[in-house]
Amino acid sequence: MNWEILTAKYDTRPIGLQSFFRTNLEVQNSDCMLDCCLGASHSYYKVEPRTYAMHDGEFFVSWEGFYQNCSDDIALRRGLQWTVGISRISRSTACVFTSLPVKFEDCTTPDTILFQSADVQKWTLLGYSGLTVSQSPSGRRMFYLSVIERTSGNIEANGMVQNQIWVIPEGENYSKNPHPVQKFGPIAISADFVRNVFDDAGTIRLRLDEHGYPIAAYRTAYDAGIFCYSVKIDTEGILRVWDEQIFVTRSRRVVL
Repeated sequence: MNWEILTAKYDTRPIGLQSFFRTNLEVQNSDCMLDCCLGASHSYYKVEPRTYAMHDGEFFVSWEGFYQNCSDDIALRRGLQWTVGISRISRSTACVFTSLPVKFEDCTTPDTILFQSADVQKWTLLGYSGLTVSQSPSGRRMFYLSVIERTSGNIEANGMVQNQIWVIPEGENYSKNPHPVQKFGPIAISADFVRNVFDDAGTIRLRLDEHGYPIAAYRTAYDAGIFCYSVKIDTEGILRVWDEQIFVTRSRRVVL
């Protein structure tokens, strides 16, 4: 199976879709027996892309899986770690608008690492949607991701699961500094969203001011409902969140 981004020209009839970026759904360098850094700058094992966002003409894709930075001495000692990351898609002619799928590791560059853990239980996961980008007063991009966390118990035995929004400045690396991730809006959701694949159940949308900075965030929290937050990013890249409103809940479908 492949993972693909399609593009279409605006306001044309009929709409013609074109493949912009197509890659294998799963990156699995199992032939190097989990020690994949020999001659490579980055090592991947069972990495899967999740969703993408565009900002100022650049494309970013979120992903999860086992990963290590082969040029980092600390990462080399730790080996492959369960990782949630964001990579930049190469715009080279070998990587985009090609007829055949390309290798994810050859056509993306790790940009931001949000989370890493040696725990193979995978307590932190990405959904199949939920990535957006904004500018900030500091000049750095800010990434917003919808993240699923197993908080207790066994998923197969209906353990506790929650969804929340993670926000991080571009270029951060969890292995060097685990603190830049900011989290808000934790809400309990059904464990079915971990056991099964659901598209577009955890989307994020931003309302921006005249400078391109966010002033409100909207999200669909899977089966929990639709939520809206007033937000502001200060010059230090700190996100302030207040005034949560619930527009749709599990028991109330419409708010007049």
